[in-house]
Amino acid sequence: MAGYANRVIHIPFPDLSDDPENDPIWLSIRNPQYMAPQEMRPEDVAEGPDGKPADPVAAMTSMYKVYAKLILGWRVYDPDSISVDLESGQVADMERLPSPPTAELVAKLPMVIQNRLAEVIKDAVNPPSGSAKTDTTSQSSASPSPSTTEPGPADQSPERSETSS
Repeated sequence: MAGYANRVIHIPFPDLSDDPENDPIWLSIRNPQYMAPQEMRPEDVAEGPDGKPADPVAAMTSMYKVYAKLILGWRVYDPDSISVDLESGQVADMERLPSPPTAELVAKLPMVIQNRLAEVIKDAVNPPSGSAKTDTTSQSSASPSPSTTEPGPADQSPERSETSS
């Protein structure tokens, strides 16, 4: 297959699923090492006198836009869809976040996913000393295995050929 090696990083989250085999949760992102520097740079936001962003929400939104550019596909849930059946008390199924990712949708990701995404990006751009790649992240030029990406009723992820080209 022509193109850069390890151009896609697949990030699984097996601990977030009650049934990781049949209901896997994952993100597949472009390898940040192959992104142009200007694509990885968040939009400028005004700084306060302390050197920190004057508007933290604008700063986060700027970073979410960068994340959305990196994410090629995902199988994640909308935390706003957590609910309980008022008659039975049973926890209802959650709705999946649609694709393509946008800054607004990325903002809905749970902190555990956002933190891991930031860590993978940081490690890809500035690998830890003595490490070629993170050991919990699978880097591949191929699509994730079908067993972890089987489309469900709400699957709106991009075509596999887009994630591996």
